[in-house]
Amino acid sequence: MNLSDSEEEASTRIQCIHCKSIIEGKPWITVLHNKHNIYGCKYSCGKQIGYHIGHGYWENVVNKEDFNEPRPVTKFNVQKDITSKSYFNTQLRDEIDQEQLLVDQEELDYQELYDELTDEELSE
Repeated sequence: MNLSDSEEEASTRIQCIHCKSIIEGKPWITVLHNKHNIYGCKYSCGKQIGYHIGHGYWENVVNKEDFNEPRPVTKFNVQKDITSKSYFNTQLRDEIDQEQLLVDQEELDYQELYDELTDEELSE
């Protein structure tokens, strides 16, 4: 049975399983499923392959060489700097103020003690 050129072209077209678009060039992901290759055209469609064929298909991925690093690069949670303005203004500022009050009180106590001493007591 001979296929016409248009029928042959239609049979060799690669179509995304999720969005049904025709894939030009290399697909994002190719998975062997029931003796046929299925394709995902981009990352978001590739994530939906499990919906179409079920999860646990990694052993059937044909183009594993394209996935030797995590894709897409994920965002990392940025931890707040403990020296940020809000932290400094609350806890550390309170500690500094408390320490300053103690220093001020010691200076006052010393000054009062010094004032009470007579010149004679100071010279001894």
